[in-house]
Formats: sequence, structure tokens, C-alpha cells
Amino acid sequence: MAEREEILANFQACSGIEDVGEAFMHLEAANWNLLEALQVVMPQEATTATPTHPPPLQSVSQQEVISVDSSPESLLPPPIPPLPPSISPAPTPSSSHTPAVMDVNIQVLMDTGENSSGDEFEDAPELLNDDDDFLAMMDVPATKKPQTLIPADVDDEVMGVIHFSEEFRNRYGSCVPMFYQGSLEDALKESVLLPAKNRKLLAVYLHHDGSILSNVFCSQALCQVSVVDYLSANFIVWGWDLTHEANKARYGHYHQFAGNGVLDEVMTSLLHATEMFEEQRATEVHEEEARDAREAVKAEQDAAYMESLKADRAKAAAKKQAEMEEKEERERAESLKQQEDAIKEAVRASLETDLPEEPDADCHHPVSTLRFRIPGGETFSRNFLASTTLQVLLNFLHVKGYPADEYKCLQSWPRRDVSAGCSLLLVVSVIVIRAGLYE
Repeated sequence: MAEREEILANFQACSGIEDVGEAFMHLEAANWNLLEALQVVMPQEATTATPTHPPPLQSVSQQEVISVDSSPESLLPPPIPPLPPSISPAPTPSSSHTPAVMDVNIQVLMDTGENSSGDEFEDAPELLNDDDDFLAMMDVPATKKPQTLIPADVDDEVMGVIHFSEEFRNRYGSCVPMFYQGSLEDALKESVLLPAKNRKLLAVYLHHDGSILSNVFCSQALCQVSVVDYLSANFIVWGWDLTHEANKARYGHYHQFAGNGVLDEVMTSLLHATEMFEEQRATEVHEEEARDAREAVKAEQDAAYMESLKADRAKAAAKKQAEMEEKEERERAESLKQQEDAIKEAVRASLETDLPEEPDADCHHPVSTLRFRIPGGETFSRNFLASTTLQVLLNFLHVKGYPADEYKCLQSWPRRDVSAGCSLLLVVSVIVIRAGLYE
């Protein structure tokens, strides 16, 4: 009984027949088939229209986006062939009146019924151009006229979608699809544009109050528990109202082709779309996993290479630092040696200047001849006055390159260090004696 009451209410809402008895009579004659009863009381006329196709912004594969549409344009004949499964961004001009949109290949599930025909909507252009024609045709009291799902003065797309969702629930009760609360572009990003492992199908429902079967489609198919549950589990659902021209201008241009809005057909289409989507997604998940594995190996190789490069650079830097320190130490040592040599040369030159002249053979003072054997075996001799001090002898050796602080002056026999300070006379005597022994 409750089911017949719902069918009666839907029949009165669609046909505009307020008399319950008359409505009951029509439904009885049609054996309570809502579509057949509506076909009897509603005009059976046809119309044709050609949808516009603006430049696409982005293509999404047909299997990933399904549109559930109740607009009059859903009766357009032959289907447009789907594009190959791909997602490729492309720019499109924008204007201040029509925002940029995403061009999507959409499979449209309509509310035409199994027994309806294209002759049903000859007055569709008029319906599309006059937002209130359908409500006026229904002859429903003003207080009972439902609001359009999206007002004509909504400029913000997100606010329009939120209004659509709230008003749709007000019309059809709590068992309705959970519409995505955001723009179509965001809905695409949250569904078919995700990585394959997280990807979901996107169902787009385009509504139009100018269609006499909109209420039938929503109540008999779209808002049935089985459809609502299946959409909730497998789809992101996004809705839009095309009743007003301003709203139609946004998304009324999507490619559409005929389908069937009966519950069984809707479920069959959803199941078929899901099956195709899962097959394609499984392939893409496998490809993504293989790609991720390759990228992981490459990232590991790159990390190892960077570590090796870092170690090589550290070694090179350490080697360069060591070489620089060694060079600086060598230069510092050379500088010190040069300073020391300069000091030694200055001392040697000073001692050479103060060194007394060597006495010649005609000298009348006692003279001693000293013979020196230097390291390496080489010998040389020099004459000194017998009165010459030991320091003069040491200064002479210093001038020859043998400073007292670097070398020792040794007496041959008895062997002792004469640098310690014995008298020159003793040294001379010993050396002369030893020299005489060998002569």
C-alpha cells in the first residue's frame, strides 16, 4: 500500500493532476505503471537539438566517469564514440561568464523508461528557455512548488553544489546519493585523477526540472537503496542542476548519449562500468607498482652514487688540505732556513772581516803552520802567529764553514777537543810535532 501511495504522489507531481480520483483512475488503467500512466496524460511530441562541444580542457576515460542525467538533452540520438582511456591536460580560453571546466567523456544514464520515446519532448527547447514552464504546467499551488536544485543567482560553484545536495535531500528524503561537496575539478582530482591504487569512479548526475521524468528517475532509480549503497561504495558522486540557463552554461555542454533510467538498467550500467574500471585499474596498478619498483631501485642507486661521490669529494678535500698544509710547512721551513743562513752568512762575513792577515815567510815573529783535515778527508793548512789566540783559530774555521757550535776541533794525538779552550801554543806544538813525524 505504501508503494502505491508513493507512485500516486509521484504521478501527481509529474502530471500536475491534483484530483486524486482522476490520478488513481489513470494509474489503475496502466496497472500502476508510472511511466505508462504518464505517457497517456503527457504530450507525446519530439524535438531535436544539437549539443555544443567547447574545446576540451581535460579528457578522462569513459570507464572512469559515469553521468546520471535527467535533463531533456539526454534524449539526443546516436552515442558519441568514447575517447581512448587517457588523461591529458590541455588549456582552454576562459571568460568572466563561463569558468574553466574539465571536458569529460561521460556515459549518461537517462530517465527515459523502457517504453518512452524521443517524441516525448518536442517542447524541450521551450522548457529549457523557461525555467518555470514545468512547474507552471504541473499547475501546482505556489506554496507547493519545489525550489530548483541550484538557484539561478549562484556564482560560486561550490555553493551551488552544496545547495544542490541540500535541496535534493529535501525533495527525495534521506535515502539519496552522497554528493561530493566541491567543484567538478576537485571531484576529478579526488577520484579518477588519483594514483591507480587509490582511484575511484566518478558518477556525474545532471538534473533538469524541465524534464517531466526527472522526479520519476530520481525516486524510482537514483534514490533506491541498492543504487545509493552501490554508488557510496564505488563512486564519487557529483551533481549539478541545468534548469537555469546560467547553470546550464557551465556543464550543459558535456557529451551525452542515450541510455535507460530504469532501476535494473541503472544497476546494470553501474556494475558494467565498475567491472571495466577495475580491469583497467588492475592493469594500471601493476604498471604503477613496476614503475615504483624501478624508481626505488634507481633512487637507491642514486643514493649510493651520491654517498660514494660524497666520500670521494671528502677524500679529495682531505688530500688537498694535507698537501696545502705540507706546502705551507715546507715554505715555513725554507723561510726559517733562509733566515738562519742569512744570519750565519752575516756572522761569517763579520768574522772574516775581523780575521788577522796570514803571516808571510818573511815575518820575524814566531809562526806556526797548522794543517786541518776536514770531514771527507780533505786537508788544508794556514800560518798563524804563535801569539794568536784560540778564538782566532775557531773564527778561521767558522769562516771556512765549520762553526764551533756545529763542529768540534779535535787534536789528533792525544785525541781531545781543543774547542773547549786550551792554549793555541800547545795546539800548535802538538800539530807541528805530528806533522813533523809524518814529513
